[in-house]
Amino acid sequence: YDVPRKYSDLFFNMQKVYSRGADFYLPYAYDPTVHYFDDKITKDTDAVLGGMPYEHRVQWVAALRAKDVSVLFENGPVFDEYREMNNRARIGLNWSSLDDLNARAYELAAMRLAPVMNIVTDLEASGIECATFTTLPEAVEAVMYLKENDKARIELADLAYRSVTGETYDKRVNTILQMAGLI
Repeated sequence: YDVPRKYSDLFFNMQKVYSRGADFYLPYAYDPTVHYFDDKITKDTDAVLGGMPYEHRVQWVAALRAKDVSVLFENGPVFDEYREMNNRARIGLNWSSLDDLNARAYELAAMRLAPVMNIVTDLEASGIECATFTTLPEAVEAVMYLKENDKARIELADLAYRSVTGETYDKRVNTILQMAGLI
């Protein structure tokens, strides 16, 4: 990010942990034309994790599967395929590898999954409702609780959805245009 900072009048950073000096923090969001709950898709799995197979994620998925939790774990699906994959699950898994509040945090909530996420620097400030963890055993425990408690899982999914409603990329673009004096 250092090179574009040198020639930019305004610099927007979607990751607070990487922000510097005069950066404007503008977190990720979701696209309501892509990241939405689809009631036409059958919920046939317990949990989903979309993303790179980093070692801590692989260990998490293996630990869950060892406890008979069905988990979709893929890297690559985008747009319709990504939404369809996520909508097959009840619980959305997210383990940020770089202490950043990633886009998946917003996307899972927008698709009305019960999110289970590791605590990162800007999670609390985001207002996203989710189950949190800091260790692998805590991550497994959070998923097991939600799998075994439908009422709590459904309530968390609803809270998460409400907590991100309106946090769209269109809103982020409008913020940038306003700050640049273009609207």
